[in-house]
Order: sequence, then C-alpha cells, then structure tokens
Amino acid sequence: MDQKDKFYTPDHVADRLVGHVAEEEILTVADFCVGDGDLLKAVLRRFPHVRCFGVDISKESIERLKTEHPTWSLGDCDFLERTKVAKLKGIGDRKYDLIVFNPPFSCKGGTLCNIEFEGQAFKCSTALMFLAEALEYLNETGVIYAILPISCLYSQKDKVLWDYLTENHQLKVLEKLDRPYWQQCSPNILLVSLRSNAARAVEEQTKGYDFTRLPITRIVRGTIGMHEAVFAEGRAGKKMIHTTHLHGNKVTTPGQISNGEQYCIKGTAVLIPRVCNPNKGKICIYDDRSAYVLSDCVIALQTKGRKDAQTVFDTLMAHWDDFKEVYNGTGAKYTTLERLRVLFGVKNDK
Repeated sequence: MDQKDKFYTPDHVADRLVGHVAEEEILTVADFCVGDGDLLKAVLRRFPHVRCFGVDISKESIERLKTEHPTWSLGDCDFLERTKVAKLKGIGDRKYDLIVFNPPFSCKGGTLCNIEFEGQAFKCSTALMFLAEALEYLNETGVIYAILPISCLYSQKDKVLWDYLTENHQLKVLEKLDRPYWQQCSPNILLVSLRSNAARAVEEQTKGYDFTRLPITRIVRGTIGMHEAVFAEGRAGKKMIHTTHLHGNKVTTPGQISNGEQYCIKGTAVLIPRVCNPNKGKICIYDDRSAYVLSDCVIALQTKGRKDAQTVFDTLMAHWDDFKEVYNGTGAKYTTLERLRVLFGVKNDK
C-alpha cells in the first residue's frame, strides 16, 4: 500500500458505520484492510463477544495489533492477492457473518483496476474492487459494511461494476457524509452495505416443510478443532463431542479435554453434524446438565428442555427428505450456521 493511503478510520466514522449493522447476533467479523483495528474495535463496542479477524498489507500494523489484541486472528498480506490470502490459515479459508472495511481510495495516476468477477471482466477503482472481492469471503446470510469515496457512486469508471452489484446483489447506500475529518484529509464518503444474493439461494433450497415453528431457542456451532483439543485422562476435563460420537441416534462416550473452557455450552439440544452425507443416525438428543464442548464439526439446536428436543428430533425424522436439503457441496456435503438460521427462523443463536 502507498504510504499516502494510510488514513485509518476515526472512531466517530467507525461508530457511524457500525451503527447501521442490524440488531442480530454476529459471531465472526473480518476487516481486510484492518490498519489500526478501529472498525473491529467499533464492532466490539456493539457486539462484545464477536470473534475478530483482520488482514493488512502492513506487517508493522499486524504485529502491533497482535500485541494489543492477542485473541484476534490476524495476517499480513495484500488482500487483492488471493493466493496469499488463501495461505492465511483460519482467515482466508473462512466465511464471515460481517465484513467491515475502509479500503484504499487512491488510483495512482487515475489508472483503473481490472477485475474478473462472476465470469465477467470489469474496470473499476481500487475501493470498489475491494468491495467486490470481499463478497467471496461473506457467508450466505452475512453483510459487508464499508466506507467508500463518494466517487464510486458518481464516476463513470465505477458505473458498470456499481450497477452490476446493485442489480445482481444487494448494494445499498446507507449514508453520505460530507467531508468528515480524517487526520491530514477530509474526503466526501459513502457508507454502504452489500449482501450477496446467496441468501436468496438458501431460501430457495429450504422451501419444503416449514421448520420455523420448532421450539429451538439457539443454534450453536462448535468452534474447537480436533487439532486444538488437549485430551485429558478420566474425568479431569470437559466433555467434548465430535461427529464420531454421534451414532445410532445416541451420543456415545464423549472425549475429555482440558482446554476449551471458553467454548462450553449447557442445556438440552438436538445435535447434528455440520459435515456429512446426510444420515438419520447422526441426529441425536443430548440431555445432560453438565457443560460440554462441541467440535467444529457439530452443531447444537438448543431447546428449553427434553420435551422440546424430542419435538425437534421427531420432526427432523418425519420430514427427513426436506431437512437433508440443508446439506450440500460438491464433495462431502455440509451445512452452515447461516442455512440453519434460515431454515429454522432462528436469529439470536449465540
């Protein structure tokens, strides 16, 4: 990045942008030009329990943020170089509920960027290129909120891609801000949101039986990977449930791990695998008062009690052909938290 493009987001602008985020549960948020982390900090002010991910071309910025925010997942590379982003394990291979960013505004010498997007070639500004590229990392019901120069809305160089994003996705101008103060400059900017039309595809995939009336209170996806688990002997640790423990509609003896305290959940739930070729035998009721940890391959459909869990279980069994449509994929079939949110009509899932 040109040093002239290092204009980090003032707190009042960051809060203004994040103020547009819908009042729903956000589990993961990413900023692909994270800079000083101002936008992620603004998200945390509204959603304190969200997991933060950041990328920046400045190694110095990333090293500083790693020291200041050790729980954030961070990596240094040019976001527009996909192969480098893909190598950022746990960042480039993930889809996010929320993406926020303030991309570089300048185009050196007035030159245009070339982008291949959804099978078509476009020319556009650097800022709009960042917006389009970020769609690849958005999950099916997620939203991007971004700060853009006002020229993206009015210039001829961005018109074709802007119109394409508006017509084929859900690009909206949230607010125009006239010359808010940045250190060293005061640009006219737009606050925009962009939602992928993949959300509509999810709705199309789940048009069978209406599962939205089931008594599910929360949907929780496990977040600890098997490579992260530290297994303990005897009863020394917390119960950890992996897909291998879901068999014959019963939870077989879970493993015991000594870490993962921050991922513990409690209460009755119907447990389903996240990745599998749909199998009725993997759907299990778990009714135990003790805390437990789910691996990242298991999802819990939590209920208020055993009776409600039985209702959920019986409904999934009775309407299996409709339910299994929530699993797809070219290789091993899988589902996502987002598809399940749509299927069951549950928003506040954590």
